[in-house]
Amino acid sequence: MEQAIAQSRSNSDQLARDISAAVMAMQFQDSVTQRIGHVVRTLEELHGALQSRLGTENAMPGSEPNDWTDRMAGRYTMLAERRVLATHHDPETSATSDLGGNVGLF
Repeated sequence: MEQAIAQSRSNSDQLARDISAAVMAMQFQDSVTQRIGHVVRTLEELHGALQSRLGTENAMPGSEPNDWTDRMAGRYTMLAERRVLATHHDPETSATSDLGGNVGLF
């Protein structure tokens, strides 16, 4: 009976480790997917802003050169992205100012 309980405990511990590893892998994948999506959207915004600035007929509506950074800031959900944008948008701004609303998954 003791041996069966010990084996059950060992199996349970292994299952817990496997579940934890799977959750971490899913969180990492979600984080990477979000970052890639944000990079793609940012590049599209920059492309539209440049087209607008150059007067290209294919300019995206609402892609004024000066307001694309505000739209990017509104879409960023990860603290690291907000810090980078805050630092590059306004170097005098603290990297930690008004960055609430983040959920830490790791």
